[in-house]
Amino acid sequence: MSFELSAIELVRYAVIIMCIYRSPDRKIDTFFNKLELVMQKLRKKQKTLILCGDWNINFLQPSPHTLDLNNLLLRYNLKHTVHVPTRITKNTAMLLDVVITNERKSVNYITVVDVGLSDHFRQLLSMSIADSSHVTYRTNKRQFSEANIQEFFQLLNQVTWQEVYDELDANAKFSNFMDIFFYCYNTAFPMKTVRVRDKTKTNWITQGIKNSSKKMQLLDKQKRTTAMKQSDVKHVELYKKIYRRVIQEANGK
Repeated sequence: MSFELSAIELVRYAVIIMCIYRSPDRKIDTFFNKLELVMQKLRKKQKTLILCGDWNINFLQPSPHTLDLNNLLLRYNLKHTVHVPTRITKNTAMLLDVVITNERKSVNYITVVDVGLSDHFRQLLSMSIADSSHVTYRTNKRQFSEANIQEFFQLLNQVTWQEVYDELDANAKFSNFMDIFFYCYNTAFPMKTVRVRDKTKTNWITQGIKNSSKKMQLLDKQKRTTAMKQSDVKHVELYKKIYRRVIQEANGK
């Protein structure tokens, strides 16, 4: 509740859109610390940033909190584009919802509209952003050549799996198996830096990934809604790590 975050990257346009929420009941220092950690990571990506969401800090009312936040934004060359109230009641008018960007020159306009669906108004941002798909860039990818596939099979054939057989605990047994498997995988298919032109990929989500996603959602729901054994919780966390690794590999990241 101190720092909730959801983000999406528009790869073709080199834009990262991030929605952040802070509960008014939580410590604001924790929010600032988390926000700065995110800013440090995003700055290295050198992309257009758009931050939005309800931060529960009234920008219309000068305070030590607004001063600290404005100083933080200034350090990372970020500018708040909304300057009118986003939540109006009978007794108050507050600017709680932000639309912040590091590309002020690209902003065409920003409007605030009451659409009647919430006690907060909608913010609509229009920006001019060029298509960057033609730009050559470097990325890390694995080469799945026939020679590499044969090497992978040979490495697996040479494994005795004794460490797996000797382990009595099922979770540790599975962990040992995955460590050996991925060692062979990374050896046979090392990451290499290549030059490519188009970042847009639409065919990396295979049926296997879709099935794994459904299983991951089911396991995660069971973890949140039922009293699972500690061994089952560890299994869910291990499956989640493997699932994330598969997604990153398939998406070339």
